[in-house]
Amino acid sequence: MSEHHGRVLLLDGAVSTELERAGVKLDPILWGAHLLLLNTEPISKVHLSYLPSLEGFKAYKKEITEEEVGQLLRKSVKLAKEAIEQVNKEGSQKQRYVAASVSSYGASITYLAGSAKEYSGDYFDDSSYLQPLLKENKTVEDLVFESHLNRVKYLLMENPDFLLFETIPALKEVQIICEQVLPVVEVKQTKILFSFSCKDEGHIGHGETIEECCRYINKLGDKVFGLGVNCVMPSQIPPLIEKIHNHLDPTKTIIVYPNSGESYEAKDNSWHSPQEQCSFEHQFVPFIVEWIKQHPNRNIIVGGCCRTNPLEISKLSKSLSNK
Repeated sequence: MSEHHGRVLLLDGAVSTELERAGVKLDPILWGAHLLLLNTEPISKVHLSYLPSLEGFKAYKKEITEEEVGQLLRKSVKLAKEAIEQVNKEGSQKQRYVAASVSSYGASITYLAGSAKEYSGDYFDDSSYLQPLLKENKTVEDLVFESHLNRVKYLLMENPDFLLFETIPALKEVQIICEQVLPVVEVKQTKILFSFSCKDEGHIGHGETIEECCRYINKLGDKVFGLGVNCVMPSQIPPLIEKIHNHLDPTKTIIVYPNSGESYEAKDNSWHSPQEQCSFEHQFVPFIVEWIKQHPNRNIIVGGCCRTNPLEISKLSKSLSNK
């Protein structure tokens, strides 16, 4: 969900992190999306405190059908809308929006790959671990197309304000979405956003430069609302946002939402805290508030990704209000 601050939209923070803090055991395939099958109340509570993929669901619950997955995806948008309605009934006057999140294909194949491929996009280079899915002469490109189409068509049925393709590691994946998926669905008034994962301060996960990504999006005109990065370290935001600002069409919106600054150790599922000055609160918040002041003509969406929490997003909101 996002909240309006003039030319700045405030995005929420991590959902699965808050579910885990509330005592929910995350699923290794679906993170917190398995609650759409079991109990949606914790999801609604997280939405309120801030103010999933087809392959993943099938791996979690083998007998589930595509239609059932579609209904769960639609439910995810409905829950966010219901949370907004509840806050509005309580007297809030702020304008709020729903951004339906669509993860990269890599995030849906962790159970096959054994690692988080949304940060590398190497499934376009080495598809050996995808052999169980590559049937009937299908290519990796076919799998990426089908995965996004199967989610997008259902999410759009609920008319979210934004369709946010996030943690995308490869430009080729964006090209498949823009050139093959979006032309065959009914987008209506939903605004399209792309957010990339990055390997360093100038390249996205698969290796393409952020400038290349901007140039491609610019060619699409008003079909795409904006571009940015997510799930990067707060320290990577300053050089990345400058590159995006300098190369992205000035009429388009930039979206940035880094993680908490903590590093993840997959071996024991643990997080390690950064030095205080490198954290979301102490590095990203003051930086982005000042950056917004210095770029009065650029529309921007800001928020948090992994391990950020409602308190940090609240502080960001207050800092934006006081700028």
